[in-house]
Amino acid sequence: MLKPKTPPALSLDERIAAIHTEIDALIEAKAAELKKVYEGTFSHEVLVHDIKIKAWGCPCKQYLALKDEG
Repeated sequence: MLKPKTPPALSLDERIAAIHTEIDALIEAKAAELKKVYEGTFSHEVLVHDIKIKAWGCPCKQYLALKDEG
């Protein structure tokens, strides 16, 4: 019996890039949610910056800070 071929595992670089993309999407979604609350007060870009500055420089830290906020 033949075993089904399994796709090759992603490299560490590819996994990290995928995680960063997912975190960016979560930050964008949170900024969109906040934009509804602060309609006309803050731009989307300002809200994204505000989220990212809580843990500047590392998307993983940004995610954890966002997660801790609830």
